[in-house]
Amino acid sequence: MPDPTTQRYLRQINIFISSPADVRKERKIVNEVVARLNRLPSIADRFVLNPLAYEELVPPLAGESAQEIVDRYMEAERSDIFICLLWHRFGTPFVYSATGEQFQSGTEYEFISAYKSYEQKKAPQMLIYRCK
Repeated sequence: MPDPTTQRYLRQINIFISSPADVRKERKIVNEVVARLNRLPSIADRFVLNPLAYEELVPPLAGESAQEIVDRYMEAERSDIFICLLWHRFGTPFVYSATGEQFQSGTEYEFISAYKSYEQKKAPQMLIYRCK
């Protein structure tokens, strides 16, 4: 049994992956890269990289907007790293029912949520990629 006084704790790093539907392949690649990074000793000894991807975490529920269901399971502004992937589409228009605020898409809503958080607390770190 390990000595509890020498036990180290791993820091969890939540990585929110935001994108419209036209970059499914790229979303899968991001998840694969995160899994590969988690196997590197230099990371695995200190961190657990936790990808927040709706296709892995959010059940297919009905009754609310898709974005509000996503928000119940993962929130962009609470992540450590925000990765936004874009190509041709921006997504489907979305109205946040709590405030009536309109967004061009769930992707825009997630980006703005993460950016507002970054302005206030300097987190999450934001990475934006555009396919060519």
